[in-house]
Amino acid sequence: PTGSRSGYPAFLTWRVALHFAEMTPSCAGCRRVLSGVLMTHAPAALDQGGFDSALAQHAIPLVVDFWAPWCGPCRATMPLFAQLAEELGERAAFATVNVDDNPALAGRYDVRSIPTILVFSSGQVVARAVGAHTAAQLRQIVGAHCR
Repeated sequence: PTGSRSGYPAFLTWRVALHFAEMTPSCAGCRRVLSGVLMTHAPAALDQGGFDSALAQHAIPLVVDFWAPWCGPCRATMPLFAQLAEELGERAAFATVNVDDNPALAGRYDVRSIPTILVFSSGQVVARAVGAHTAAQLRQIVGAHCR
C-alpha cells in the first residue's frame, strides 16, 4: 500500500514543512539571493509550462536546445551542450526542449531545423544557432551573451 500521491510508501516520501517551501534560496557563502527555477548546472528538460516559468524568472540568460530523440546531430550536440552548461552554469541557465513533445513551443520560436539553440535574455531571443556545432562554436555563441 502506498501512503502518498507519488505512489511510494509513506516512509519513503520526503515531507517538507510549508515554511521551507516558501523560502527564497540563497548562497551559503555570501547569502546572496539565488534567482531562477533552474538551480543545477545540468540542462533541465522543459515543457510548455516549465519553459514559460523559466523564461519569466531568470535574470541570467536562458540557453535552450530544441532537439528530438531521433535526430543524430541532436544526439551529437547533447554532450557538448551539457559540457557548456557545466562551464557557464554560473552565468546562464541551460535547458532542453523536445520538439516532438512540444511542437507549439518550437513553432512559437520558428524552430524549423534541429538542433536549434536559442539564447534568451530578458525574455527575448538574442542568439540562434541552427545545426550541429563544435564546442568552441557553441561556447562563442553562448558566451557572447553571458555576463
